[in-house]
Amino acid sequence: MFKQSSEDIKQNTDKPIENDQRSCNALDKLIGENLAIHRRSRGLSQSDLGKPLGISYQQIQKYERGLNRISASRLFLCAKLLNVNFLDMFPHSNSAFDLMSLLDGTPLPLLKNTRKIGKPNIRHALEDLAEAISNQYPL
Repeated sequence: MFKQSSEDIKQNTDKPIENDQRSCNALDKLIGENLAIHRRSRGLSQSDLGKPLGISYQQIQKYERGLNRISASRLFLCAKLLNVNFLDMFPHSNSAFDLMSLLDGTPLPLLKNTRKIGKPNIRHALEDLAEAISNQYPL
């Protein structure tokens, strides 16, 4: 059987893992931003949201900043607590290409900045405007 010394293990853990599935990407960050938007729109603090989930405000903060990934089950519970549709936690897109470009780390500036708008009606109006312009002037 192959044995590794503690020094070998330490050296291996110091190296970054390429394509680490656990690291956050642009989509995780947008989901976190949406979580923050919905939480704030309900007038809840990070602690208010974390308590019923059994987690600290620091963990909610990490989700919202995109530093930690949020599991699907926890995201579902957050949506339920915030009384929003689970799908509203994800970026709205009519194109699979848009979502795929988020997953591969290519940020879409308009989508990213649109998600930062705290008022849903203004955010949706901007999304509608962008869609109308893209329909008028396709690639």
